[in-house]
Amino acid sequence: MLTEHQDQLSDVLSEFARTLLSEFDIQVILDHLVERIVDVMPISSAGVTLISSTTVPRRIAASDESARRFEKLQTDLDDGPCVAAYRAGESVSIPDRAQDDRFPAFATQALQAGLVGVFTFPLRDGESQLGAWISIGPLLVLWTTARWPRRRPSRT
Repeated sequence: MLTEHQDQLSDVLSEFARTLLSEFDIQVILDHLVERIVDVMPISSAGVTLISSTTVPRRIAASDESARRFEKLQTDLDDGPCVAAYRAGESVSIPDRAQDDRFPAFATQALQAGLVGVFTFPLRDGESQLGAWISIGPLLVLWTTARWPRRRPSRT
């Protein structure tokens, strides 16, 4: 049985799939998807960054300016929870930025800009790392690394 959030997220992803069949600009579609996920999940903003070992990270979608700012900060510093999630291939959970000593350069600026909690996880296609998702908000205690598997089975 799906929880209320899972059911709402399923609806959002179905809406996203239908939107892909339209003639809307892909950037508008991606930003709308991220905004809708924020609407149904216990977070205040979110974003997606594509990362590869051969290129500079590329922010491809954000729900709002704060998500864009935190994604850009990590790209500029080449440090932070999204970068770590991508490099390690594992999620990074920081429910309270003030109580966590990882990523000191990022933390100082993020705290000054109002970042409270963050949960990131790597985006993959089978075993290939594609980038990272960032969730921002005060309710991140609901999102724990225990709920996200380290590796998904490869598609066959």
